[in-house]
Amino acid sequence: MGKCMPCEHWVSLHKLFELVRFLILLCDQGYFQILFSCIEKLLAFLNVKSIVLPAAVEAESIWTDHKFGFERMKPDQLSKYRRSCCQMVTFKGTSMLQKMVRQCRVINT
Repeated sequence: MGKCMPCEHWVSLHKLFELVRFLILLCDQGYFQILFSCIEKLLAFLNVKSIVLPAAVEAESIWTDHKFGFERMKPDQLSKYRRSCCQMVTFKGTSMLQKMVRQCRVINT
């Protein structure tokens, strides 16, 4: 695993995912997929390797279906991640989900 992002970036991403959570409730899922796709592209451009997020049991299927492609983290994976990232926040009653971010292709013109 690489280095974790600084605390201020983690807080910003946490706020971003809070916004995303509310958008899921408000928007048709098709619109949310477009928004999330843009977020993923931005994270890829910033060389983010993976996205890890907590999900409540009732919302887990939103993230783990084929549209968003998250997978539940295995306990050993989660332990490794916690050791390497001191900024990780977990919430009681949630599972941690992970998705690898596809590498960003930069085309020079």
